[in-house]
Amino acid sequence: MPRLIMLTLMLLAVLSALFAQSGSHGSYLEDDYAPGFPDNGSSQPGIWQLLQVWEDRFVPQLPEDEQDAALDLLSGLRSEIWQLSQPSQPAHGHGAFPRPMHPRDFEQFEEEVKDAFFGDDALHLIELVAEDNYFSASQIASVLDQLTWSDDKLDALRVMFPRCVDKRNKYKILACFTYSSDKNEAEEIIRARP
Repeated sequence: MPRLIMLTLMLLAVLSALFAQSGSHGSYLEDDYAPGFPDNGSSQPGIWQLLQVWEDRFVPQLPEDEQDAALDLLSGLRSEIWQLSQPSQPAHGHGAFPRPMHPRDFEQFEEEVKDAFFGDDALHLIELVAEDNYFSASQIASVLDQLTWSDDKLDALRVMFPRCVDKRNKYKILACFTYSSDKNEAEEIIRARP
């Protein structure tokens, strides 16, 4: 565990230095979670890039019993940094665009939805997670595919679609419904939540 503590302190020091240099909304927060690391207009890496490098290069060097704790720490840091990077009130709809739930967090959430025995349990979990997260259309479709009954899928869609970051990809969501009556109802839900 001492090695994990040392790496954590080093990571926090690097992140603190970046925040101090750039302010809370500087260029270090402009890149994305996506692999390939989009150019952030700077010769220095962004915070998201550093976290990904940390995950890819340093976490595997930890003893196996510390790797899960390190990944949980990185996930928590990503969430905290994302919250810190958000302007308190964007002026006239301008400002940072919401990002979908981080893939690692989403995988865990999806697994919990899959493991929910009753549709009501899954829906309650979806409601809780949707309070603090945004989703891509693909993520919504993936969650809907974990649900058995059309009514449960439609209820989940009502909760998740308002938090969709790429609504133009709604076709991925509609593909989750087999019957035309369900597809029609899903389209109505989507149209009602612009």
